[in-house]
Amino acid sequence: MTRTTSDQPAPPTYANALITGASRGIGRAVARQLAARGYRVFLLGRDRAALDAVAAACPPASAATIAGDLRDPAFIATAIRDATAFMGTIDVLINNAGAAVHGPVQDADMDAWRDLLEVNFMATASLTRQVLPGMLERGAGAIINISSINGRHVNAGSAIYAATKHALNGFSGCLFEDVREHGIKVSTIMPGFVATDMTARLGKASERMIRPDDIADAVVFVLSDGNRHPPATTALSGPGPRSTRGGARSAYGERGSAGSPGRGASTLHMSSAESGHSVANCAVARIACGARSRATVR
Repeated sequence: MTRTTSDQPAPPTYANALITGASRGIGRAVARQLAARGYRVFLLGRDRAALDAVAAACPPASAATIAGDLRDPAFIATAIRDATAFMGTIDVLINNAGAAVHGPVQDADMDAWRDLLEVNFMATASLTRQVLPGMLERGAGAIINISSINGRHVNAGSAIYAATKHALNGFSGCLFEDVREHGIKVSTIMPGFVATDMTARLGKASERMIRPDDIADAVVFVLSDGNRHPPATTALSGPGPRSTRGGARSAYGERGSAGSPGRGASTLHMSSAESGHSVANCAVARIACGARSRATVR
């Protein structure tokens, strides 16, 4: 029997989010947007002063911070302990921290590559492993991994960066399969060039890039209905002739192959004019969230 909308279980209310890489760029934008919507946020990063500035810009008593190195397992354990003490539960984990190393493989500094692997992938795996028991016990939660379009494509000089993002995407897909029946949403956001301090070093036209707030809009959208989600299309527009500022716009009603909405993995494919895609200033995302169908995992 088909259930009506009123018969559907209400989505869980997410209240508390742990965000890595929160001192600037995407992490800062996500922290401020979630805090403005009533979340308590616990912010991780390396720059204590910058973290404190982000917390100060959030509503009173809504944010706490801890500064440290995500390559250090002891720091991760302390961060989880302190986040739990501040918020009670970690309902949402946003793995945003990341770095980049560029150069041809033949010139690789293997120590730098190992450090990048620790920050871009192993820290995500470790944090996820530590928050999952609580989410599984509660039967609800959300894990959002900020990846990159380089997790699908390759470029000269980006071997280790692309490798970490491919690893992150594979991890996210397998994680989704592991927890899909437990009320936990797993999502991956894959931006092209975003106007942040990291991309500023590349010498590209930042005015043609995605804005950090666009990524934050996408995070808010993914979290907006808990773990219940029909297939949808989302457009994130950067600055351009059709938009003065980016923002998430959704168009519901597309039918997917899943049959019924449910817990799901979502992958947002974001591009920008600087990414070289054919549709300038626009990113189209397929959010695929079937409870049972593998065909909906993107």
